[in-house]
Amino acid sequence: MRLAALFPVLFVGLVLAVAVCLYPYMNESDDAIAWPALSSYYNRDFREAGFRIRCETTTRTQCTVQWTNPIDPKAAAIDAYRIGIEQDVRRDEVLPRFYRQVEAVAGEPEARRVTAVLDAFFQSGLRRLADRGVRRAASRVESFQFPPFRLAASRIIGRREVRDVDGIDASYSTILTGLPKRPAYRADVYASAGTTSDTVSTVRIVPSQGACSTRVLDPASNLICTALHPGAEGAALPCKKIDITVCDPQKDFQCRNPVLQLHALAPGVTMVRGGASPIGRPLVRGALELAADEMVILRQEDGRFEPIHVETNAPYQDFRVELVYGSRAPLSRQRMVNGRWERWYEPTVRPWVEPLVNRWDQLARGDVKTLDAKAPVILALDLNLQRALEDRLAEWMRTNVEKRVVQHLIDFHYNAKGRRDIDLRPGERQHRRAVPQAGVTVLDAETGRILAVASYPPAKAFTTRNGEPAIAPGWRERFGGSAAPDWARRQILEVLTDRISEDTNANFVTHPIGSTFKPILLSLMIDTAPPGGGSDSLASLFDLVVAGHPAAPSPGQPLECPACAAVEHQATAGLPLGPWGSEDGGGTHRGDPWIDRADFIVSSCNKYAITLGVLSMLDWSKQRNDAACCWNATRDRFAFVPSFDVNGPWPAPAPNQIVSSPQALPPVGPWLDARTVSTNASFPEAPVFRRLRGYYDVSSRSQPNAYDPQPWAPCVMPNAATNTQTPPMGTVVRTQLMLTGQPIGPAFTNLFTGAGHNWWTNVKLAEAYARLASNRAIQARFCGDPAANATKLFQWDERYQDLAHILSRQKTAPWVRIDKIETWLRGAPDHRGTLSKTGTSLRSAGYQSTGIFAIYIGNATVGPDGHALGGGKGIVVVAHVDEVAWKDPGKKEVGGSEAVTMLVNSLFRTLSTRLEP
Repeated sequence: MRLAALFPVLFVGLVLAVAVCLYPYMNESDDAIAWPALSSYYNRDFREAGFRIRCETTTRTQCTVQWTNPIDPKAAAIDAYRIGIEQDVRRDEVLPRFYRQVEAVAGEPEARRVTAVLDAFFQSGLRRLADRGVRRAASRVESFQFPPFRLAASRIIGRREVRDVDGIDASYSTILTGLPKRPAYRADVYASAGTTSDTVSTVRIVPSQGACSTRVLDPASNLICTALHPGAEGAALPCKKIDITVCDPQKDFQCRNPVLQLHALAPGVTMVRGGASPIGRPLVRGALELAADEMVILRQEDGRFEPIHVETNAPYQDFRVELVYGSRAPLSRQRMVNGRWERWYEPTVRPWVEPLVNRWDQLARGDVKTLDAKAPVILALDLNLQRALEDRLAEWMRTNVEKRVVQHLIDFHYNAKGRRDIDLRPGERQHRRAVPQAGVTVLDAETGRILAVASYPPAKAFTTRNGEPAIAPGWRERFGGSAAPDWARRQILEVLTDRISEDTNANFVTHPIGSTFKPILLSLMIDTAPPGGGSDSLASLFDLVVAGHPAAPSPGQPLECPACAAVEHQATAGLPLGPWGSEDGGGTHRGDPWIDRADFIVSSCNKYAITLGVLSMLDWSKQRNDAACCWNATRDRFAFVPSFDVNGPWPAPAPNQIVSSPQALPPVGPWLDARTVSTNASFPEAPVFRRLRGYYDVSSRSQPNAYDPQPWAPCVMPNAATNTQTPPMGTVVRTQLMLTGQPIGPAFTNLFTGAGHNWWTNVKLAEAYARLASNRAIQARFCGDPAANATKLFQWDERYQDLAHILSRQKTAPWVRIDKIETWLRGAPDHRGTLSKTGTSLRSAGYQSTGIFAIYIGNATVGPDGHALGGGKGIVVVAHVDEVAWKDPGKKEVGGSEAVTMLVNSLFRTLSTRLEP
């Protein structure tokens, strides 16, 4: 009876006890930390800062958190915290005590850094579990309970049994924490280290300042890498052996002896051997020193070697060596700083990777189940290639652009009286904006994977001092010269801040793509039926030929007649749609020769582009035109010739093929008002823009504030069915046509030349050229497996091959300089090919000339005429540079498009590492 009376009390007590025990584990996700985040903190930040946990077992178990100065590993360790003994000592007592001890031996900066790491040990909840585990440990037990830590094998030192904690037990999944919020944590972010094999090892040198250097160890390779040192360029082939030196042995004789040697023995097995450099202390791993004749074998674990401390007055910097098995290199991970979680980023990619990861974190907060840390995000980015291109791009800009920009600023701005700014001055020609912009996108043409997005100015040119933006040391002189006045330096910093903070990466920023749009425009006319179905009769425009310019009366005079120069007589095919002045042609074709589609691409004829674009706005399903008002029989003639030999002489069209009067034109379509852009005009509904959207997924509506989520969509929401399900993120700007709202004139006709209002991103342009090279709807993407898509994009094979053949000939244009690529092509002419197009345009009149070069390089199939055609197994490279015109040593004027082809040619040695043999 008494037990029955006590049952309610016992039941309530039991419920309360269960609730007290289980509630912390069942609470909101903000109260728990995903275990992989803690493992990452312990294995990286905690160990790399010099901490370890050492346990000794005599009559009882005692574990101590110790710190050893990585710069002086022989110095006595400092006991930071005695686990289980100091459990009642307040955290704010332990940290100041430890800070004072470290400051006395390593200085204030190091004391601040490592104390913040120790603080994370307390605030993450690891201290609490460690105290609890040690209290429960039985004395003299071979394997005592010490959750959540994993202990190494024991060793006997005197009368003591010593065991080190070598990691966190992965069987634990969550841990209670004193932190107010659990960090949003999806996964670590990795990129390729230059190879796709998982049997290799990635060797990284992490210097105290600057970017990492990477090499790949491959047991199947027979190569011996050149020495790896801080600042070494990437993109080297995988090799069997690597020497680690403290500096470049090609430039400094003191670096010829390595301080470390790494040998790939088998997949997942590496031999590490000490070096014999007279100026570098041998590397250590933990407390193990590696003398010149010693070695250690590492198996399937990450090897992290403490920094090399160079005891010399030479300007060498300390660095750490990391050995990571597999082909991945880390770009971002969680770490604990000052008791708070934050993400670490690889400095060279942080400006444009961080917005993406932040977006992941926002999505992750709503659903803990989506946090799959065992499946990290793997970007398609080739980090070796990315770093090498970044370095080479910056060097090319330093040699070819920076000095000219600085000299222009000195001549036209610094010395200008009464004016203190570096913006465009009234009447100034060829303005050169400080801190010019450049970008290089490299795309796998077969899969659409984005391999590199090298950008200038680089992120390392921008820094902060006391939280304020600043130009990194050495870059102020590069951007503005050593004689720049203070007011100019401030304005240059503003420009740099805008470039780095707002644009983040020049490959994601829209710019006018110039004549690189012309092959895209012509490709829209290949098929009879567009992707959306039906027929719009635009296929006949593929056979267009246009009359050349009349001969100039005398040298130096304009090609057009006086009447043609009048605004009221500016027209195309009799329609008052521009071009204006000399814009209606480049002067290459005069008199009787007709301009065909091969001339259009190879010689980049604007007159053909404008005529093709304007004719595409007519309604070819009907006849008769009443809008033509100023037909010029010499200027406006055109014809349609069904086929021709692109290698042979151009036959003149027969008289019955020539359209020589406005009566033979079809009427203007309902999407266009021939005299002014009315409120009812709907350009996006024109067949040419519908085809552009269908073939290349390009919107023709102006969306200046929208971003292009497509390259990132597989990373954030892999199962998203449509783009509308993927929210915008980052600063990847949507490709746009930005159609003008002004009366029809040059802005309208510039849509078809690629200038003016036709703005694309490098990434989107590379995607378009991958589609041209592969004849498939390739999608540019930063991660995720490419969707299998064997369906041809263009169905009319003969016409597609014709366009590919024309693009393979553009390298013969006099403004294309790619001798290194040509040498590579001649090595296997039947199996290698290029498809390319150059472009130059202005962002506004007299301001910011932009040279663009889009080129496919790779393996090729052979067409029926014996000429190589694009096959998609290669890479697409899209590069653009602002402010590049100069005169070469031969006093030849080098224009924007010619200069950017020289840039790509100079990068080819690095690019070729991603081409198949």
